[in-house]
Amino acid sequence: MKNRVCDILNIQYPVIQGPMAWITSSDLVAAVSNAGGLGVLGTSADFTEIVKGIPENVEEMRKTIRRTKTLTDKPFGINVFPAAGDPYGFSKAMIELAKEEGVKILVVAGGVSPDEIRQWKKDGFIVIMREDNPTVRGAQLAEEAGADIIVATGCDEGGCMPHLSTGTTAITALLADAVKIPVLAAGGIVNAKLAKAAQIVGAEGVFVGTRFTMSKECRAADATKQDILKTHPDDYIVFTQSGGHCKWRTTPHKHGKEGIEANKRGDLNPPCGSFYYGMLKGDMDAGVNTISNTASLIKSIDSCEDIVKELAAPFIQNNTTDFFELVKSRYSERFYAPTPIEQEKLDKIIEAGRIAPTARNCQPQHFYIIRSQDGLAKLKTVTKYHYNAPAMILVCYDIQKVWKFDMDRNYPNYNSGEQDGSIAATSMMFAAEALGVHTVWVRDFDSKTAAETFGLPDNMMPVMLLGLGYPNERAKPSAWHFQKNPVEDFVTEL
Repeated sequence: MKNRVCDILNIQYPVIQGPMAWITSSDLVAAVSNAGGLGVLGTSADFTEIVKGIPENVEEMRKTIRRTKTLTDKPFGINVFPAAGDPYGFSKAMIELAKEEGVKILVVAGGVSPDEIRQWKKDGFIVIMREDNPTVRGAQLAEEAGADIIVATGCDEGGCMPHLSTGTTAITALLADAVKIPVLAAGGIVNAKLAKAAQIVGAEGVFVGTRFTMSKECRAADATKQDILKTHPDDYIVFTQSGGHCKWRTTPHKHGKEGIEANKRGDLNPPCGSFYYGMLKGDMDAGVNTISNTASLIKSIDSCEDIVKELAAPFIQNNTTDFFELVKSRYSERFYAPTPIEQEKLDKIIEAGRIAPTARNCQPQHFYIIRSQDGLAKLKTVTKYHYNAPAMILVCYDIQKVWKFDMDRNYPNYNSGEQDGSIAATSMMFAAEALGVHTVWVRDFDSKTAAETFGLPDNMMPVMLLGLGYPNERAKPSAWHFQKNPVEDFVTEL
């Protein structure tokens, strides 16, 4: 299934890991990204102690970013805040750091700031906007300013919850109806059933915190994870904080119990404690152990890979309607990013060509994969229409295997090679699109030159080149893509 979140973020599955401050790390972020989702660095990811001062925080985060890059070559993001929620300039410095270190995805938490969104877009960032108290007007304002993706956060979430009582299903449906850009559902998405519910009401992906807290790669203390596993959902505590601006849901320990009592006295700003000593180090009385309201549905501590694939399932399962949407939306890609295609995806694309139908089932198709530096350099001598795709498949047919037909006097010595090769190429083209890999069909090259350049055997006949890769920031359909003649021009009844 073609997915806009995957296309925008250049990822395989529309599953975004919530930043989660102290308990994120380069290991967690890389594990999520390597699994095909999007890992996001929280504000203290990898920090081993409380760091004071903006320059010191920047340098620690620089180390974290660089370590993450040693663990994954996939995209990942960083958590930032608008100026209104950044009185000391901490987040402003982190945005400058992201520019310096080439982190292209900002996960923005807080109020919608149109001017800042516009500036971030000018600076080349992809902006995921997560309004802390989400509203339809806020989502529309963010969209108008240029945000790429909206997060619809319901009061089902863990962490700093909206003070509004709108649940995840409702806010997702409202925002998905209000904007044209993709919406991610956030809040209580801990299994495939809840992800499916989000997909049904309009989400194109999920934004997930608590489920990744309960991952093998999360550095939260084992005491934190075991506390979540053993706590009955009826015992969760919710108290109001930050002057009524937000709420916290926690397992029943010191700060949760004291927070409830403070609220009863009219105090709407009780402390929530230390996340460093609490969730990271495992002292449950040192701070809140914050969770979504569905945390009790998590029965085990699993790998990020397993979590990503489970939550992604509702968004990648194909059906007939999806196929026709894919056919309509597919276009010839002429602007590719240098990102290599994952071997798993390439294998699936090739498999689609292998099982394609051929005349008399002779199966003459043969695929030459061109993705090495040497191969791509040779390709550029064969055709100027390579578009810098990181991979191309040279589709050929074997003249010794192809079905030959000589009963039509208008086509003496006819064989089915061109048709067989084209059918296989078409199958691979749509398989690639379904996996989020963009394609371009190229036939403007000399077959003999191609055969000689790549040293093909004499029995291999080139049919076409299929470019494969992910789109860059200039990618878009050409004007021709939308110019389609009416069906009457194509159909005649006999």
